[in-house]
Amino acid sequence: MNMPRRGSGIVGWRVVSALLVCSSGCSEPVTVGKVDELPDRAAPASMPLIDLDRFVVQTRARAVDVLWVLDDSCSMQKEQPAIATNARWFMQYVLDLDIDFHIGIVTTDMLDPRRSGRLVGEVIDREASRPLQMFQAMAFVGTRGNGDESGRAAAYSALELLRGTDNAGFLRDDADLAIIIISDAEDYSLDEPISQADWIAWLARAKPNLGQLSFSAIVSTDACTDPIERGYKYMEVAQQIGGVVWPICDTRWDLAFKQIGFRVAGLEREYSLSQYPVDETIVVRVRSGTTAVDLQRDVDWSYLESENRVRLEAFVPAPGAEITVQYERSTGCACVAPRRTSAAFSFVLLGIVAVLRRASGWARRRARAARMFA
Repeated sequence: MNMPRRGSGIVGWRVVSALLVCSSGCSEPVTVGKVDELPDRAAPASMPLIDLDRFVVQTRARAVDVLWVLDDSCSMQKEQPAIATNARWFMQYVLDLDIDFHIGIVTTDMLDPRRSGRLVGEVIDREASRPLQMFQAMAFVGTRGNGDESGRAAAYSALELLRGTDNAGFLRDDADLAIIIISDAEDYSLDEPISQADWIAWLARAKPNLGQLSFSAIVSTDACTDPIERGYKYMEVAQQIGGVVWPICDTRWDLAFKQIGFRVAGLEREYSLSQYPVDETIVVRVRSGTTAVDLQRDVDWSYLESENRVRLEAFVPAPGAEITVQYERSTGCACVAPRRTSAAFSFVLLGIVAVLRRASGWARRRARAARMFA
C-alpha cells in the first residue's frame, strides 16, 4: 500500500501560506521547500529596481464657501494692506480651478450692530467681473473695531444665527466650508452665543465629513517673540478641525495664502506610492510647464513610512503640476502597497487551506490505522 508521505499536508500548508503572504503585498513569488533541498550557493546579485510614480495635482472640491474673519481693531494697520497684497496667491487657486466658490468677509467686532457677524460688502463668486479686486478692496475693513476681538462669535453668528436673514445665500449645504481667521490677539468671545467646546463640536457636525471643512488661522503663535497676544483658542480649533496655522509675525504671507488656497481648493497633499521604497533613495520632483524642481526633504516634503506616502509640506505646487517620486524598490520583503483585490484572493486561498487541513488530518489518521494493523 502506498502511504501518503509524512508531512505532505504541512508542505501544502506552507505553499498556501506563501501565497497568502503574496496576496497581501509581495510582488515576487515565494519559493517554499525543505532546507536541505535549497541550493547551498548564494543567488547572484541583481540590479536594484527603480520605480517612478507620477501624480497630477488635482482638486477634489467642486463648490466651497470661504469665510474670512478679519480683525478690525486699531492694532491691525499693517496687516490689512498685507492681506490685500497677498490675496492673489489665495485667489489663484479658486479662480484657476473649476470651483463654484462663495467668498465672504466678517470682522471680529461683535459690539457694532452693523457688523456682529454680518457680511461686509457683497458675496464674491465666480460670476463677479473682478473677484480679485473685490476681495482686495473688501480686505480694508478699517481699524476702529472693538478691542475685544471675538472671532468665534462673529463666525458662528455669520454661519448659523444670520444664515437665513442678513447672510442668506452665502452658506450652502452641498459646498465645502473654509474659515480663515486673521488676528493679532486672542479670541475674547464669551460663551454666548457659543462656547469654545460647543463651537468645535458645531464645526465637526457642519459637514458630512471633516474632509469638507477647514479652519485656518494667521495669528500670534509661539514663534512670535513679541506678540500682542497669542491666539491659542484659534490654534486649538485649527488643530481639532484641520487647517493651516501661520505666525502673523512671519511676513512671508505669500506662502501662507498659497497653503490656505491649496487647502481650500481641496488639492491633495499626500500621495501613495505603488511600491515600498528604500527610504534614502526617494527623490521628489515637481514639473510645471517646462520647469522642473527637485524638492528638499524634510522642508518641502516628508515620507510617511507607516502609510507609504509622500506628503508635501512647505512646498505648494500649482494646480495641474506633475509630481514624480523616484526611488529604489525595497527588497526586504519584495512588498508593494496593499491591493484592494488581495482580500478576495485571500478568501479563496483560505478555502484551499481548509481543504488541505482536512486532507492532512485524514492522511494522518489513515497512517495511524495502518501502523496499528501492520
